[in-house]
Amino acid sequence: SEFIDTVDLKTIEYADIKSLIAAHNTIDVIFEKCSALRNLRTKAFTTGVLTNEERLNLAYILINASSEYDTQDGEKYLLNSILPKLGNYKKETSEKNIQRMKDAVGGAGYKPITCAKLQETGMCPGPCAEIGTKRSPIYFYKKALGFSEGALLNVEDPFDNLIRRGNSYYEQNLGEDGAAPTLERLCNYIVDLQERVVVDDGTGDEYTYLKGIIKTDADGVAAAEFKMPPSDFHDNNAFKSHITDKLGIDGIFTKINAEPKIRQCIAKYSNTVDKRVVLQMGYRKDEEEDRYHDKYISPSVIIDKTGIHENTSIEFDLEDADVAKYLNIIEVTNEEFNEAKQGLNNLLSLSDWNYTHSALAHTMLPIIAPFLSGEDTKFTYFVRGNSGDGKSYIMKFFQNFYGNFTNLASWTSTFAALSRIGHLFKDALYVIDDFKRRNLGRAYDQALTLMQTYADNTSRSRARPDMAMQKTFTIKGWLACTGEDTPDGEASTLARSIQVNCLPGKKDRDLGRKVESVSHLFSGITGRYIHHVLKTNPLLFDRAFQSYETLFYEEVKGLPNDTRITRNISLLMTSYKFISEFFWSKKVSAENQEKFKEYLLSKIKEQAVESAEEMSSEKFIEQLSLLIGTESVILLDDTTVPVSLTQYEKGRIIGWNDLNNSEHTYIIGSRAYA
Repeated sequence: SEFIDTVDLKTIEYADIKSLIAAHNTIDVIFEKCSALRNLRTKAFTTGVLTNEERLNLAYILINASSEYDTQDGEKYLLNSILPKLGNYKKETSEKNIQRMKDAVGGAGYKPITCAKLQETGMCPGPCAEIGTKRSPIYFYKKALGFSEGALLNVEDPFDNLIRRGNSYYEQNLGEDGAAPTLERLCNYIVDLQERVVVDDGTGDEYTYLKGIIKTDADGVAAAEFKMPPSDFHDNNAFKSHITDKLGIDGIFTKINAEPKIRQCIAKYSNTVDKRVVLQMGYRKDEEEDRYHDKYISPSVIIDKTGIHENTSIEFDLEDADVAKYLNIIEVTNEEFNEAKQGLNNLLSLSDWNYTHSALAHTMLPIIAPFLSGEDTKFTYFVRGNSGDGKSYIMKFFQNFYGNFTNLASWTSTFAALSRIGHLFKDALYVIDDFKRRNLGRAYDQALTLMQTYADNTSRSRARPDMAMQKTFTIKGWLACTGEDTPDGEASTLARSIQVNCLPGKKDRDLGRKVESVSHLFSGITGRYIHHVLKTNPLLFDRAFQSYETLFYEEVKGLPNDTRITRNISLLMTSYKFISEFFWSKKVSAENQEKFKEYLLSKIKEQAVESAEEMSSEKFIEQLSLLIGTESVILLDDTTVPVSLTQYEKGRIIGWNDLNNSEHTYIIGSRAYA
């Protein structure tokens, strides 16, 4: 056979067996395969609470999940990844208790809990088809390492006869009666499993993927990078699908049913390292019980009270995160900071004063909002204007205060995608461009729902085909939208937004180019502002906010949604107060604050009145629908009055539908009023 070769000791590569199991971390398999333990882990991550019995069950499984080559494998995972999520976690106490349990495992012969016991205690809904009630979830760990059922972990190593030569894996078959051993090729590719990445996506849960490179001896086939979840790596069909997806099928050889041994080869020759990454930028607390945030993290820097520091400790993975991949805060020199300041002053002069200064206030609101009291609600900052007026052009510059963006999120994306992207903009501005009702069509109501769930900080859960709940993502950034149209139809929608106009005017292209030339430095301003905020007594922010609430509420007291509208306007004013005091001189800041306050006083009255009128319209539509449904009044299909109608019935006609536009209905004013 062309796949049987004589052993050539000069070309064989050998690995240090004691590094094998550590290189191929199989702890994930237990949680991938056992839903009971996966649910316990999820409960720990999301609620921070496990009962004593639940902790013991997890601990005895993980302490037993080790081999002679890595006796700390399961213990490390328990100590580093699960127990710290619990609310009453204490490192020293946990280590002491685990040592006592290890002594029990080694001395008294404590075994990992069985599936039958998990089912008896109600932790497992089983039995599952793969295990039934006869084994423990530890079986998955042993099986992933290549051991047969019931085998001990300290038997002869199963990797001894597995060899890599070139870009192929082989199994060594020992010859009989002194015959030379031979190599049987398992596949003509190798997989260098470089990283096992644990991802914190900000939902309270974590997921894992494996990352590496696939190389082959096949002619004309290039090496390829790959990512795959551990469950796919340990599933034969899914594993083969990843190989063919990356390398194709031409010239690629895999021995039938050789996938388990190929995985053992990968474990043997890979030097896999564990890595932990985060997806969300924004504020963090040193201790969960702390009242206020202590630092702000970004891919490039970590900011705290002491200054802006290079980020050398927290790794981000935003490569596949759409426009969120541009998120970042940078540190700038004094010279660059002055250039960025001049650029911001130029930006504020690119359009109407009310628009650009309110946009600045909303842009910097994410920096102080976490320090303000009251309800955990937000609002959408909505910029409306005609095509070509510069609304998107200007908002892209403001988006650059949180990174270096080449484009903005768009309403042409799916709403699930917009929610998932917005989830990553924690404590940052999140701009979605080009809201057009005619483009949304039937999806218009979904767009309103997206803005409503964002503003109320809620989410809509959906079930998968297996009836498990899909993970839901809420927008964590502060939303700003641009569009020729604005959301309408409900008073509550208006109360969840602040709408401003981008007025047409003469475009200053030279000034715009100056802004563009320094816009990559804008996040440096944000970095220094965050540092300034973290050094400031948080009570000052809240006192200012409460004083503005008192001021603005008097203007709209008693009108529909008065409390919500007041909060939104007060948030914007508070943000403007502190960014203006940071950015301008005391004199200029005071003048600008007064001008902005007068603008918002007129704005809040306008919005409250509009919301009240919209509520009246809603009541009218509701009553009209009821009358039509009970046939108390008649709405014609078109302008033609059926001859069959009596004189009395003709007197109940209130209007007609527009045949050319299904969204238009005409009402006879005098009868509608009556």
